[in-house]
Amino acid sequence: MGYMALAEESGADSRDAVLSFLMRLGFLEQGVPYPARYPEGLSEAQVVVLKDLVTLGLVYMRKLTSKRYYTTPLAIRLLSCAAHAEAGPSQRGQ
Repeated sequence: MGYMALAEESGADSRDAVLSFLMRLGFLEQGVPYPARYPEGLSEAQVVVLKDLVTLGLVYMRKLTSKRYYTTPLAIRLLSCAAHAEAGPSQRGQ
């Protein structure tokens, strides 16, 4: 929540970059390298978000200047738990 509030204060582009990057993370596979540079894979605003997510441990990069990033088990677990929590009991088959 706090990170999104900061992104909204920075402007619509930052907020959209955060949301689109988090959505992207939800579909990526662990251990697969993904392009971390603009224009190959991410927008310039998403590259800024990427560096923040490295600090939070949701994404791994050997160096902040690396050309590739990897999702971490933490990111996959958090995003899958969030998706599971958003699905109500009727959607989970209970």
